Amino acid sequence: MERKLSIYLMVLVLVLGVAAQAELVLHYEFDEGAGSAAVSSVNSTADNTLGVINEGTDTGWGAGVFGGALEIKTGSGGAGAANPASWTLPGMSNMTLSMWVNRTGTSAANPSLAGALDDTGGTWGHHYMIRANANSSYETRGFIRDIGNANTLQTASTDPATALLLNTWTHLAITFDATSKTLSFYTNGTLTDSVVAAGWNGWDAGSALDYAGIGNPTGSYSVAGLYDDVRLYDEALGADAIAELAVPEPATMLLLGIGGLVGLRRRK
Repeated sequence: MERKLSIYLMVLVLVLGVAAQAELVLHYEFDEGAGSAAVSSVNSTADNTLGVINEGTDTGWGAGVFGGALEIKTGSGGAGAANPASWTLPGMSNMTLSMWVNRTGTSAANPSLAGALDDTGGTWGHHYMIRANANSSYETRGFIRDIGNANTLQTASTDPATALLLNTWTHLAITFDATSKTLSFYTNGTLTDSVVAAGWNGWDAGSALDYAGIGNPTGSYSVAGLYDDVRLYDEALGADAIAELAVPEPATMLLLGIGGLVGLRRRK
């Protein structure tokens, strides 16, 4: 028992060390349970509050991995920020986007699960997302563009065995390291693919986004399902930290009486 406790404490120290270096920019827990707004537990400004689209019809609320969840009922459902200041990643070059998804239905082609996009004037200036392929197996991938669409990065689709299975909770995450120019994609805590950009012009932090949030209701490109614990960090988290986020419940930690110390996990 003492040996197990020592191992758990060592893992906890490593995870908290990563959390101390990476700032949690946005965190949507979706515990509201009703209403037309989803508030971030950090940087909870009006600009970062997500407006729930057609609450009760296209979008609603349900049970999540950790309490409540946002439910997208149709391809036109979702929750987006009206003036998403933090989604533009001001002053940031590295990033991590993490989320839980439980697919309950279908969608149109090339759906977005979460992210930010801007195509003002036909020129992509700021765009990153976790997206899915709309087919019978719903493979997922990471996707980013830089200023002026000079560089586009897209990871390979996941294997159908690790795709968005129907009525099953799946953890997805993308990380981007601007120093190595590497985009990585994780499914259920496991690295599935990494790609390197030939060049990188950086994020267009001054660009006004067309949409940022959960789903992509423009053109009915949302995936019907439940969405929970959506997080945006200002650093590319390492594999160990991503694996920790992909644990449904820190039950072992709670039994040891140290669950409240896990800063990277559910509640801040």
